[in-house]
Amino acid sequence: MAETTEPVEVSISDIQNWLDKGVTRCIDDPGYRADLESIQEKYSLTKTEVKALFQDERLKGLRTNRASRIIIIEDKVDSEPVAGAIPSRRVTQPIEAPTQEEDRYENDQDSGSSVTDQGTPEMEEAGEHLS
Repeated sequence: MAETTEPVEVSISDIQNWLDKGVTRCIDDPGYRADLESIQEKYSLTKTEVKALFQDERLKGLRTNRASRIIIIEDKVDSEPVAGAIPSRRVTQPIEAPTQEEDRYENDQDSGSSVTDQGTPEMEEAGEHLS
């Protein structure tokens, strides 16, 4: 990618939407999909510029939403089985990828801090903090 000195306009809502759709930050990130491109490619940024972009308070901590390939099925049949028949399996619901808040909580646990130390974003907006 050629570096330019021209300013690049970045929309916070576009970044959030792309992350929700599975777009990664950089081309070498785990989960990168060439068909979706990365934020690095969409804005023609260097990896250093992408890192700086995500230091902004409005983007800090946001992660790519990775859809799960696992689907849990219900294998218990509600009706009486027919002799010799193989019970049908029906899909109940797919496993959802962790939300950004859940992902942040797991990352906080790994780093030794706690969500209870920081409060939730909703609580911070309301001016409430846990002691």
